[in-house]
Amino acid sequence: MNYAELKVLIADYLHRTDIDNISETWIELAEARIYRQLRSPEMVDFQDITFNSDNEPLPTGYVGMRQVLFSGARSPYALQSVGLHALPRFQGSTGTGVRPLVYATEGLRISIAPVGVGDVVSLTYYRALPALQSTQTNAMLDNYPQLFLYGALVEGAVFTQDQQLGVAYLQLFDTELARITVSNEWSRHGEAPTMSTL
Repeated sequence: MNYAELKVLIADYLHRTDIDNISETWIELAEARIYRQLRSPEMVDFQDITFNSDNEPLPTGYVGMRQVLFSGARSPYALQSVGLHALPRFQGSTGTGVRPLVYATEGLRISIAPVGVGDVVSLTYYRALPALQSTQTNAMLDNYPQLFLYGALVEGAVFTQDQQLGVAYLQLFDTELARITVSNEWSRHGEAPTMSTL
């Protein structure tokens, strides 16, 4: 499915022929809802960040962190996530040869502590994909077309002030979101091992 086909499907579901322009807004709002609530493999990206100050900007499109690795040591290791208020406890000395232990994010910035000059950390993070209006399709729409449809229909029901339809589509959206989340978790971690009860 692509962007144009999604717009046609929204109009078909709502039995309307006069929503071509406004449905673009509904899709945009649905995308925002999806990227706030879903963490899926299609959203995973990687980037190295070099620290020249105590905090640096996060990558464009960042919506959530998965892992931060420090690879300046012989054996790379994961930094622990802490709240921004806890960073001063780890600051200690700074400079060359200092090894970071923790990180914190606030807004669209990341901090590590203690910070060494030129420290490089490798981020594994979730990002929002470019808007469908500009790309026409992406891996998220390819893999989760129903989620985009139901999300846009929720916004359509709000626009048309149809509370009953809005509740119905929101339930469908939430059910599809839960199904995708469980499927993605299973894919990421595999099936839990069974234990003998003997």
